[in-house]
Amino acid sequence: QQYKAQFGNFYVNNFELEWHAQSFAANKELFPGLDYSDVEKSTRKQNHYESVGPFPFARIVATKDLPPIDEL
Repeated sequence: QQYKAQFGNFYVNNFELEWHAQSFAANKELFPGLDYSDVEKSTRKQNHYESVGPFPFARIVATKDLPPIDEL
C-alpha cells in the first residue's frame, strides 16, 4: 500500500545497476580494510532461468490457442 501510494501503478521490468568492485566478496583480497563476514553469511546461489523475451516468465502461445477476437 505504501508503494502504491508513493508510485501508483508505475513499475519497471529492467534497470541497470553498476556495482563497485568492493561490493563483491569475491574481491575481498583487493580491499583488506573491509569486513565481508555479513556478506558471506547472507550470500546464496541465485537461480538462472532462460528467458524468451523481455518478460522472464512469458510463454509463447500458439496462434491456435488464442481466443477468437469476438471472445475478447
